[in-house]
Amino acid sequence: VDEIAYRTIWLSSEDPDDTVAIIDQRWLPHQFVVERIKTYEEMATAIKDMHVRGAGLIGAAAGYGMFLAARQALLACRAAESSEANNAHETFQAFVHAAASRLVATRPTAVNLEHAVNRQKKAMEAAGNELHSKVEAAKKMALTIADEDVDFCKRLG
Repeated sequence: VDEIAYRTIWLSSEDPDDTVAIIDQRWLPHQFVVERIKTYEEMATAIKDMHVRGAGLIGAAAGYGMFLAARQALLACRAAESSEANNAHETFQAFVHAAASRLVATRPTAVNLEHAVNRQKKAMEAAGNELHSKVEAAKKMALTIADEDVDFCKRLG
């Protein structure tokens, strides 16, 4: 668009720690609209209401949705000021589990979506018990899932 190459989904350069940008596909080809998403609930709505379309992009959106959920879970744990590490870990896990269920429910038959959610859950589990590490693992996995879709599309031509 105007000599600028865009991806369909990316971390916002304005706030890459907690904002995902998407090209809202409902407006194409007549308008180019970038939507900024800050919560997993907003991402679930974007998936359900078809702001994002296509198997690969839906999977990438789910991956980013899980990253946003991990950020939200971390903030919820901080806000609750859970002094007991186990309690914070349980709160985090419950939040992420609920987010995963909500995201999968947006398109129950979307294989890429469920696969991305499961990859995110495994990445966060493998990151250990430190919550910030789980968030970083989710961010890294979201970027990986999106990059894999770009690579797949390039191979298709």
